[in-house]
Amino acid sequence: MTAAARAAGGDGSSESLVRAIGTFGLAAAIINITLGGGIFRLRASVAGPLGAAAPVAYVVCALAMTLIVLCIADAGSRVSLTGGPYAYIATAFGGYAGFVSGVLLWMVGLFATAAVSTVFAAGLGVLVPALAGRVMEGVTIAAALAFWTIVNARGVQLGNRMNGIATVAKLLPLVLLAVGGLFFIEPANLAWTAPPPAGDVIRTSLLLIFAFAGIEVALVPSGEVRNPSRTVPRGIALAMGGITLLYILLQVVAQGVLGTALPASTASPLADAARLSLGGWAGALLLVGASVSMFGYLGGMTLSMPRMVYAFARDGYLPRMFAAIDARTHAPV
Repeated sequence: MTAAARAAGGDGSSESLVRAIGTFGLAAAIINITLGGGIFRLRASVAGPLGAAAPVAYVVCALAMTLIVLCIADAGSRVSLTGGPYAYIATAFGGYAGFVSGVLLWMVGLFATAAVSTVFAAGLGVLVPALAGRVMEGVTIAAALAFWTIVNARGVQLGNRMNGIATVAKLLPLVLLAVGGLFFIEPANLAWTAPPPAGDVIRTSLLLIFAFAGIEVALVPSGEVRNPSRTVPRGIALAMGGITLLYILLQVVAQGVLGTALPASTASPLADAARLSLGGWAGALLLVGASVSMFGYLGGMTLSMPRMVYAFARDGYLPRMFAAIDARTHAPV
C-alpha cells in the first residue's frame, strides 16, 4: 500500500510505532542534523566574498528558506507517516513521485553520513593521536555507528533522549562563543566599506542553503511524533529560528574578532576566534566541540535514515521483512 493510500486512512496510526517525540525533541533533532561539522568552518567561506556584510546573506537565505520551511511544516502537520518528505510527496503527487524523492533523500542521507563519519574519525585522530591512521579511523567509525545503532534499537524514546543530550553538548561551546565573543569585537572589523554587490549576496545565499539543510532528514521519523499537527510546525519554527540567530551571531563574532584574517582562516575560524577572544582553552573547546557535533550528527542520522528503509518496505518497495517492528521496543528493526 502506498503512503498516499495509508495517509488517506487517518493520521498514520496503523503504524505500530511509539509516538514519543515532542516539540523540543523534534527541534533538537532538526538542530542536531542541521548543525553538523560545517558550522565550524562556514564563517570563512561566507566572509570571503562579503566581508563584514556577510550577515546580509544569512538574512536573505533565511527568508528564502522560510518559504520552503512553511511548505514542509504544513505538509508535516497533515501527513504523520514515517518517511517525512517522502510520505508528504507521495500523498500529494502519487507513488512514483514519492518513490523517486524518497530514494534521493535516502541517498543524500546515506552519503552525508558516510562523509561526516570519515571527517569525524580524522578529527578525533588529531585530538587523540592514538586514534590516528586508517586502521584506527575505521575502528572509530565502526564504534560510533555501533553505539548509535544500539541506542536506537532500544527504542525511539532513548534515541530521542540521547539526540537531545548530543544537541545540548554541541550547542554549549557555540553559544559560549556567540555570547562571550560579543565583548571582544573590534567595531572597525564590522564596518562596511561599501554595500555588498547583489550578485555576491545571492551566490553566498545559495551556498548557505546547504547550511540550513537537515530539516528534511530530521522529519523522517514523523510516524513517531506526538500530535504532529501541533508538534511539527512548532518544532520547525523553534529550530529554524534558533539556528538562524546562532548563525548570524557566530558570523558577527568571527568577523568582529578576526577581521580581515577571517577569509584565510579556512581550517577552524570559530576556534581561532574563540582563542583570540576568550583564550586558548576556548579554542580547544571549539575543536572538541566540532568532534562532539559530528558525533551527535551521526546519532541523528542513525535515528532517521533507517526509517526510510522501513517506510519503503511498508509501502511495498522493499520486502516486507524490512518493515518489521520489535515487539518490546516498537522500533523498526
